[in-house]
This record gives sequence, structure tokens and C-alpha cells, in this order.
Amino acid sequence: MEAARPGVDDCAPAALTAVLGHHGVRLAPGALESPSGAGSGQEVSLPALALRARAHGVDVRVVEGNRALVHGELGRSRPVVVALAPPGGGRHAVVVVGADADPEGPLYVLERDGGTWWWAGDAFERAWAAAGHPALLVGPVAASTASALPGPPATAGAASLARGLVLESQGDREAALASFREAVDLDPRCREAWLGLARLHREARSTDEAIAAYDRAVDLDPADPVAANNLAWLLAEEGRDPARAVALAQGALEGAGPGQRPAVLETLAVALLGAGDVEGARATLRRALEEARAAGDGGAVERLRARVEGIEDPWH
Repeated sequence: MEAARPGVDDCAPAALTAVLGHHGVRLAPGALESPSGAGSGQEVSLPALALRARAHGVDVRVVEGNRALVHGELGRSRPVVVALAPPGGGRHAVVVVGADADPEGPLYVLERDGGTWWWAGDAFERAWAAAGHPALLVGPVAASTASALPGPPATAGAASLARGLVLESQGDREAALASFREAVDLDPRCREAWLGLARLHREARSTDEAIAAYDRAVDLDPADPVAANNLAWLLAEEGRDPARAVALAQGALEGAGPGQRPAVLETLAVALLGAGDVEGARATLRRALEEARAAGDGGAVERLRARVEGIEDPWH
């Protein structure tokens, strides 16, 4: 299955602004909002939000986190923005400001009114896993406010990339495509822009263009499990080069985090099936099903169970 880049509801800019305030960075109201403005109801791309923060001189990175990372950041008095996908639906950004001494205990998040609320450790982990474990980390911030630890240098295509990510989140695919193309024209090593092109070409069923864009992204960072998984899925789904699809999925599995593993295992199973390894596909799907159950991902459990049944009984 294709793995998604993290996106959340439009409270994410406010959550990140609160964390930057903790570090002494005071931004103008709405400085991190998309051009559509606060409260637009549009999903926010976390990479686009990080790029907007970098434009203000702050090192913000999107990572796949875990409880140890959160506890480590809190131990250094550094609150963390994470995205959760609770059972009620949607993806929501919250600021984690405290944690119980027990590594599996509750975590405390900042409420919009400035108070705090606690999440039981297991419920927090399920909601975080369902969102893919994304977190926003803020680098050390200089006392002089908006100058921070230098993050990855802004490239020539950074503004075009940020614009493309915002336009994509707003559903304006044609304008997003144009912005991503502009970004790679300005900087052919702009991996996120190649991934944006791949996603949009995939949605438009422009398979050759999608494969070519994913190829560029994988060449730029072979260790990125999302790019490798999605290219493997596309190749397997289209019945193209099953051996390469298997190799890509196996490589993606090595770098996949807990929230990504069921999707990558599903990709590997489909690729194995296309390569004629029915037993391997069956075993891999069962493994994916076990990991989805352990993560509490009900949607993945249902989908994977149907795939397992389909292999067990091809007439099902």
C-alpha cells in the first residue's frame, strides 16, 4: 500500500507557534498560516509548515518519532509537536509538554486555552501510530530570537516547493504540478518536489511520469522508505518489473518505522505475488496483519484480512 506524507488539520501552525514561543521566537500572528488563512479547514502539510518556519530562520524538521524521542526532548525542556489520528477521525496536531516518569505512562498535551490534558500512554500510542508517528522538532534557538541552528540550507526551489505543498493540500493539482516543476527546474535535487510530482502524476494515472519522478526521488535518497515503498507499490500494481518492486519494498522495510511497517509489508506481499511467490506473499500478509493489529490500526486490519482471505481462497 502507498505510504502517505504526514498532513494534519489547520491547528498545526498554532501548535508550532506555541512551541516556538517556548524557545523565545515571537512570530507575528498567522506567520505560519497557509495563504488560505487560519481556520480554512484545509489539511496542512507538515513539510510545508516546516519550510515556512525555516523562512523565519528556525530549524524545524519533520521526523518519524517514538516515545523515547519525546521523552528525550521533554527531558531537555523542549516541547514536541506531534500529529495524532484518534478513533473519531481526522489528524490533529498537539503539543506534548510533559510525560509520566513511566516510559509507558500518560503524556500531557497543551490545550488551546493554555491548560493541559493527559492522554493514557496506550491510547496516545495508538493515535500516533495511526497517523504514522510524525513529529516536528525545533533545533536549538539562539537567544536573539529568529536565528536558529542552521538547518538544511534553503535551496533555489524552496519557495516553489512550499507553494506546491500548500496548493496540493488545497486540492489545486494543476497549480501544484506547476510549482513542483518549477522547483525541480530551479533545483534538480529537490527531493520533496519530485515526490510531489510523483504523487500528482499517480493520482492522474500518468504512470510513466509518476515512475520517473519516484525514480528521481529514490536516487536522491535511497534510504527514504516512503519513496521506495511508493515506487514499489506503483510498479507492483502496474505489473512492471516485479523483481525490482520486491527489492524496493524490502529496502523500504529496513528503514520503515512502526507506523509504516504494515503498509510496506503489504507492498512487499503484492510485489511477491506479482513475482510468482505465492507462499512468500501469504506469509508477508500475515505478518502485516499481525503488526497492524498490534498497532491498533483497524482500517489496515480489515484491508489486510481481506487480502489474506483472497490468497487463501482465490475464488473468494
